[in-house]
Amino acid sequence: MQGQLVNPPGTAHEVLVSRQAIYNPQLDVIAYTLCFRSGEMHDYQATAQGLLTSFLELGLEALVGPKRVFLPLTRGFVLMGYGTAFPPERVVLVLPPGLTGDAELLEVLHEVSTQGYAITLADNLVHDPPPSYVEHATFLTLDVSTLDRSSLKQRVARLQAYALPLVAQQVQTWDDFQYCRDLGFTFFHGTFVCQPAVLTSQRLPTNHLARVYGEPMFENPQL
Repeated sequence: MQGQLVNPPGTAHEVLVSRQAIYNPQLDVIAYTLCFRSGEMHDYQATAQGLLTSFLELGLEALVGPKRVFLPLTRGFVLMGYGTAFPPERVVLVLPPGLTGDAELLEVLHEVSTQGYAITLADNLVHDPPPSYVEHATFLTLDVSTLDRSSLKQRVARLQAYALPLVAQQVQTWDDFQYCRDLGFTFFHGTFVCQPAVLTSQRLPTNHLARVYGEPMFENPQL
């Protein structure tokens, strides 16, 4: 399905771009995630415009320096090739958690993975019935804030069978970090060190992205 921005060409929105670090067990920053929000647009419009306009206006270096960036993409954005607009050594393509088996998307993921792009899957995508995305995955992520410690330990044991690096998401306290580190997580993302940093708050023209393909990622993550 297609969605079109309703604002006249040349008008502008204030887009907030924030970043949050992803750490290794030694608390070195190995990458960043980026978040885009606008008070004048729905989440999916802010995400789409943030991914393209902010990189066009500011550039990767201004946003994340030499680090890699984890890019949250909808199904539609992946199919349109938005993630591969950037060099594979600079980005990790993050798939939304609500996907189901999709032959068209799997074909595209196979193509981008052979081009050297890293792909991150939410843990629930690993256990879905075929067709499976896990054969194309580079990292697996798990929201640790939604599980008690017993359940978390069991879930991690299941994921470790795939021999892929595990990313702990929503790590909120130092105690959580230490527990996840001891469980075998490779990378850590959350507010346990600091809150996300707002990088820019500026008026960006909507005519950098005249059309948006796909449904709102928070309402229907399959698109």
